[in-house]
Amino acid sequence: MVDRTIVAPAELAIHLTYRCPLKCSHCCFSSDMSRHGHLDPDIAARVVDEAAAIGGIERVNFVGGDPFLHAGAMADTLDRAKAQGL
Repeated sequence: MVDRTIVAPAELAIHLTYRCPLKCSHCCFSSDMSRHGHLDPDIAARVVDEAAAIGGIERVNFVGGDPFLHAGAMADTLDRAKAQGL
């Protein structure tokens, strides 16, 4: 018999940008300052809403390059996550 238990994730990782001022040898995204742009705020909001609908999310992590390079987008997404109870 196959176990069909559904396991909900406990963390949501939002990859805001590939842009980063560092050159870490362990970076698996090849992030650097020549990369431009960031995740569309509407997409980030939708992801947060979908994660809240799943339930069980205990943490929201902002990753990337350096998400603080887009502090406004990160703050807006964080506010949305808080409003959704994440």
